[in-house]
Amino acid sequence: MGMRTILVNCKKCSKLMRIQINEEDFADETKEILTVVHAHGDLADAEPHAVIVEIDRNFIIRDTKIPNQFVNSFDI
Repeated sequence: MGMRTILVNCKKCSKLMRIQINEEDFADETKEILTVVHAHGDLADAEPHAVIVEIDRNFIIRDTKIPNQFVNSFDI
């Protein structure tokens, strides 16, 4: 198994992004949908954001969402 690339259009900034998905993430035959969160934009900027992508096992995008809130914090 290898990597697959999907193209995702961000609904907030209209950027077209390439996201690599590991095919092994679908090794569990009961998993039908894989959820990927992709943070992008300038994380130091006032408008960093993320897109949430739901992908089926055929690597077809089923849904994309923009979260209402994006928290850029790495507090431990």
